[in-house]
Amino acid sequence: MVDVALIRLAPLSAPADRLRKIADAAEGFIYAVTVDGITGARDSFGASADERLSRLKDIAGVPVLAGFGISSPAHVREFGQAADGVIVGSAIVDALHRGDRAFISELIGSAKTAAVPAK
Repeated sequence: MVDVALIRLAPLSAPADRLRKIADAAEGFIYAVTVDGITGARDSFGASADERLSRLKDIAGVPVLAGFGISSPAHVREFGQAADGVIVGSAIVDALHRGDRAFISELIGSAKTAAVPAK
């Protein structure tokens, strides 16, 4: 049997006690949901997203990866500085459908150049 970690989703808008419960039960990493609502491209994430990510990282015993709505190299760089990693899903799928491999390379490259602080 292969061990598979259950990846917990943590909405950054959740109250502190709920985030603590999620963090206490986390294994592998925590998927920090950076938006309220559904996934997909967006222009902004709210002024307090970085602060809320930082609070979650402070209580988590595993890495915290930011995801949902991250759709540009600028988003990757921004969240790459606040989180332990960044998850880009819909933007890559959309670029694949368009045949835009250059955009995918740019997204990946921006993740490589994001200054992620050590935990």
